[in-house]
Amino acid sequence: VTAPDGITTKEYKLYLFNDNYSDDELTSIKLNGKEIADFDPEQEEYVIRVSDEEAASLNIEAFNKDNQLTSITYQNQRVEGTTRNVSLTSGLNEVVITNQAKDIWSRKYYTLKLIAETKDNADLLDLNVEGLSDAAFDPDTLTYNVSNTTGTIKLSALTQVKESKVTMSMDYTKHSIVGVNEAEYTFDLYEGLNVIRILVEAVDGTTQT
Repeated sequence: VTAPDGITTKEYKLYLFNDNYSDDELTSIKLNGKEIADFDPEQEEYVIRVSDEEAASLNIEAFNKDNQLTSITYQNQRVEGTTRNVSLTSGLNEVVITNQAKDIWSRKYYTLKLIAETKDNADLLDLNVEGLSDAAFDPDTLTYNVSNTTGTIKLSALTQVKESKVTMSMDYTKHSIVGVNEAEYTFDLYEGLNVIRILVEAVDGTTQT
């Protein structure tokens, strides 16, 4: 636009994006040539157990549409492209696949929580405790403080390895439960400090509390 003085000008730019180029979904993800069971392009998180043999050298393949930009990140190292070989460590490993649509702005992040099922793995995959946010659980954190005024508390624990045994018990009481891969129990609480212990026993006998 030119002003009446014939000198002053102003330029306006319009950025138009075609919705047909905003598709950021993958069509498939394969591990060692096998598609992830029940893969859904709209589901962004998967928990997958991997054998010792597969964990040593795992090939990850992501399939996109129309040559979209894809990257695979593992242990804070991002590799551009749709395929990558990784060696998993014992226990929980996290791989993030980023897929970028052609409009440049739209992105979808697929998180693969890969569990290397080694015989000495005595870690929990998940711990749900009333009064404790789900986001607060970390397999490497072994102590938690929870305030409770209801008189009871419900806990559920899930091990990383399906064959691992989990035992939940309360100190100085007979309250306890044992399960394989998972356990759930509602404890009666007493006035003052109540200590609940969760013992995980790995396939080879390794334990962690």
